[in-house]
Amino acid sequence: MSAANRGEEPAQRAGFSERHLRNRFEQQMGLSLRDDRSNYQFHAAIPLMRDSTRSLSDVAEWSGFYSQSVFTRFIRRMAGRTPRELCRQVLEGRYGPS
Repeated sequence: MSAANRGEEPAQRAGFSERHLRNRFEQQMGLSLRDDRSNYQFHAAIPLMRDSTRSLSDVAEWSGFYSQSVFTRFIRRMAGRTPRELCRQVLEGRYGPS
């Protein structure tokens, strides 16, 4: 599904334009749909990192990323460290809830 269609289909089902849905979501939730999706993907990746048998490319794919480089930039933006550094901290119990 293309990025443009991710919000288009739910908006049509709700009887709104995509722009109206984004604005309503932001008004009600206090953050953009993009930020909500980023939070979801980030928090989906953390428990996957707790499985030491899982590769970072698996974590990236299971978190919704089909490019390792995009995943790396995303984790750097969200956590301020590389995926490998974050994974090490998660495995050592030094990041997030246990």
